[in-house]
Amino acid sequence: MKRSTLLAMALISVLFANATSWAGSQWAVLVGIDKYHNPGISTLNGAANDAKSLAKTLKDELGFPERHVFVYTSDAPAAYQPTTGNIVRGLEYVARKAKPADTFIMFFAGHGITSRGRGYWSRVRMRG
Repeated sequence: MKRSTLLAMALISVLFANATSWAGSQWAVLVGIDKYHNPGISTLNGAANDAKSLAKTLKDELGFPERHVFVYTSDAPAAYQPTTGNIVRGLEYVARKAKPADTFIMFFAGHGITSRGRGYWSRVRMRG
C-alpha cells in the first residue's frame, strides 16, 4: 500500500472518531499532483486520485459541504489545477470564510523535500 494512501486512511480514521464533536462548519483544501512542469521531478501515479478519493469521503461520509471542499489536481480544469496561485486563492478564501470553531483540513499528495529538518512541497508548477 502506498504511503499517501496510508496517511489518508489514518486521517479519515481520526476524522470519523471526531465527527460527532464538530461545532462549526467543515472546510478542506486538498492537493494531488501527479505531473510537474520540471522534467527533473518524476511523475507520480495516484496523488490526484488520493485527493479526489479523500474529497469524496469527506463529502459523502463525513458531511463536508460540497462548496467547502476545494480539490486541486493535475488532471483538473484550469481553475482547479494545483498551481501556486490557485492553491493560495483557495486557502485565502477559506481563511476569510471559516470561523474559529470550524474544522479545516489541508491535504497534500505529491513530491516534497526536506531541508534543515523541515519539509516543503516541491514547487507547485505542473507539466501540461
